[in-house]
Amino acid sequence: MVQPQSFRVIYYFDTPTLVKGQQLFGRVNIILHYVSTTSFSVAVNGDLHGFFPWKCGVRQGDPLSPYLFICCMEYFSRMLKVASRQPRFRYHPKCGPHSINHLVFADDVLVLSHGDRISIHTMFHQLDIFGQTSGLAINASKSSIFFKGVSDSLKQVILYDTGFKEGNFPFTYLRVPLSPHRLLASQFSPLLHKLESSF
Repeated sequence: MVQPQSFRVIYYFDTPTLVKGQQLFGRVNIILHYVSTTSFSVAVNGDLHGFFPWKCGVRQGDPLSPYLFICCMEYFSRMLKVASRQPRFRYHPKCGPHSINHLVFADDVLVLSHGDRISIHTMFHQLDIFGQTSGLAINASKSSIFFKGVSDSLKQVILYDTGFKEGNFPFTYLRVPLSPHRLLASQFSPLLHKLESSF
């Protein structure tokens, strides 16, 4: 679940950055106006008294919250897309033909690249910029890097650069097991049981 502070992110974006390259200023201004001018009154014995401003952004559970988060993640996706155009960036071998460098579902992000230091640094740099811009910091304790075909010496350098821990295959993303090796039918059992129980 996304923490409430995640929804204050709209304050950290300046409007031109959030909508760079698109004519969406009118819609963004409506959202910013809604977020920044919210006020409340207190009901005492059935009568409303006074108004006071809300100063912490959108409340948790507000219907606007998911849309604000989607706007922020769209910005993040575009950052990664632009970064992948750098000449020295290399896609993961299986993802290059389709120009895929990340998958996002809610606040779970899977970043994909070739296992060289420059490509990984390019992606990590974008994560760092996004964190500084939005206030949404990377949770290093819940983040891992998964290697395949990378030398031990290079692994250590990359792990030191990023501060992440090395993960082990297979791992699950959205309950689907992922691995560079052929998976056994038994490794899909938890997913199959979950699907069967939902019918």
